[in-house]
Amino acid sequence: MYKFICQKINGDIAHDFVLATKHAVDFMNWFENRNIYEIDYIEHINELDGIEDNKTIPVGTVEFVESFYKRFYGIELMPINIPLELLDYAQRNVWYGDETQEIDRELFCKSNSKVKGFTGIVKKGTILDKGEYLFSDIIDIESEWRCFVYRGQLLGIHNYINSLSHYPDVGVVQEMVNKYKKLDAYTLDIGVNDKGTFIIEIHDFYSCGLYGFRDYQKILYMTIASHNQKIRRRD
Repeated sequence: MYKFICQKINGDIAHDFVLATKHAVDFMNWFENRNIYEIDYIEHINELDGIEDNKTIPVGTVEFVESFYKRFYGIELMPINIPLELLDYAQRNVWYGDETQEIDRELFCKSNSKVKGFTGIVKKGTILDKGEYLFSDIIDIESEWRCFVYRGQLLGIHNYINSLSHYPDVGVVQEMVNKYKKLDAYTLDIGVNDKGTFIIEIHDFYSCGLYGFRDYQKILYMTIASHNQKIRRRD
């Protein structure tokens, strides 16, 4: 039986992924008419003395989940950003480098060595902290959408910034899904402008905003798949 260890902050559920997991566990146990999943709440990972098996899954902020995998498995979680096989869908110049990159104009820059690390526009002459980074040209984005993918199947596309009138080209999104095979469960963030549909970045399926995605069965399946893949990679 899988057990979800969910984070509370100051005694409250403060993360929508945690709330969705709670509803999903309640729904699936009701649907099956038996308790097939367990859920418990803590505020800090150090409240756990240990875990009984590989079926204990953390749910909460990035920092909460990172602490769990580092403490119990020695796993350092890393960002994905834009995988090399999807660079052709970026609609802009994208490259990877480190703090030695010469910045001779305004660029978008994001950490490639820390989840939720530095993200922003850097100006000419900016000195970066030591680390690995994604760099890209700056382009207009009319609207941004989050796609939910489970084992190669596109489950949903949900708007999270700007106009609903600029809907993505689902055919292009499906091409991206067909080409990216490394994760069993992830979100694919895409942008739309007058030139078409393009990739923004990919996230492993944990600690991510759901923006209205509420397939409770698939939320649990995706969370479990993401967890199991992390453990397999470690082994």
